[in-house]
Amino acid sequence: EYALEAAYPNPFNPSTTVYVGLPEAADLTVGVYNVLGQQVAVLASDRMNAGRHALTFDAHGLASGLYFIRATVPGHLSQVQKVMLVR
Repeated sequence: EYALEAAYPNPFNPSTTVYVGLPEAADLTVGVYNVLGQQVAVLASDRMNAGRHALTFDAHGLASGLYFIRATVPGHLSQVQKVMLVR
């Protein structure tokens, strides 16, 4: 099943890992956004094989606060989760 699993650890400092499950090969895009909606990182933007993929968000150089991780597979997945960077 297509799924964006909960980030761990959350809250985090300085990095957290999210897992994305794909039942078949698919075009996966995973981005990280700040509270203003600006993209601050791209964790994935490619064709990925079926399986469970670990993606790490390294927040070195970013301010403490709330961020949103958005995973998209066209026609199958569009999920957002909140993560908190605590310095």
